[in-house]
Amino acid sequence: MFKIFRNLFLLGATVFLISTGLLFISYNSNNYMVAGSDKYRLLYSIQQPKIILVGGSNVAFSLDSAKIEKRFHMPVVNMGLAAGLGLKFMINEIEQALKTGDIVIIIPEYEQFYALPLEGRPIDLGAASKYCPECFLTSNVANDPQQLALTAAGIFQGIEGDLLAKIEPQDKIYARQGFDQHGDMVAHLGQTEKHAILNHIVPIKPQAINPAIDFLNSTQQSLSGKNIQIFLAFPAIPEKEYFKQKKNFPILYDLLRAKLEMPILGAPSDFIYPVEMFYDTVYHMNKFGRSQRTDRLIELLAAVLKN
Repeated sequence: MFKIFRNLFLLGATVFLISTGLLFISYNSNNYMVAGSDKYRLLYSIQQPKIILVGGSNVAFSLDSAKIEKRFHMPVVNMGLAAGLGLKFMINEIEQALKTGDIVIIIPEYEQFYALPLEGRPIDLGAASKYCPECFLTSNVANDPQQLALTAAGIFQGIEGDLLAKIEPQDKIYARQGFDQHGDMVAHLGQTEKHAILNHIVPIKPQAINPAIDFLNSTQQSLSGKNIQIFLAFPAIPEKEYFKQKKNFPILYDLLRAKLEMPILGAPSDFIYPVEMFYDTVYHMNKFGRSQRTDRLIELLAAVLKN
């Protein structure tokens, strides 16, 4: 019996050491997710009132923070990274950094309301914990057993991809160095080559009771009385994607207006653009689309702030 336990212990220790070694060997300082660490430090370094943009890659790729900053005379931090991190991670990550006078604009991809789990996907959470461990230290992930389990699973899921990235040519767009000082992805803006749009908005299935809505409401309630303004806005998508589900978007919008406690900036129809204004996915805009979308968001926010 002792020999069995000893062998099991040795096997476990060997697996642990090999896994730890693989994690270390596969670390890439220019990985896209390392930008999360840069955004985190920027967020916590700004002491004066600021505008914080929250969401997945639709926020990272498709907004001009410098233009927003110039219009409202407030520092802007773009925290957008990946939709797969989930709304719970995105909100928990910023909550401790919020100060009096801050403005938070949450722009979830549509899938956050009906397809992506609120807790996030393992592969994205694992990458974030590996490349931005500090992002977890001030969030509530450590207090959520389900997210901890998903994160642990994701760490090991990502090893193979990281090892392959070591031997494959480095992606010059999807990389840490592709972001600017505000946290905007800008590496793609100078691209002249046309890219095929690689995905679609998956079928919208609005529900009367939605975990994302409940979570956003709890966030609004926790910030009430702290002089922090929080808004929801919609991502920009191609016109073709909107008209494919023309009946569903208003249903989702009506549900949000009825159930959501925070103010909403505009409607889904405010953020539809020709497909020529998109870069490589239905959520990533090129420089022309990015500029127009930013202008529309500024108009909507200025109307609410009366600024």
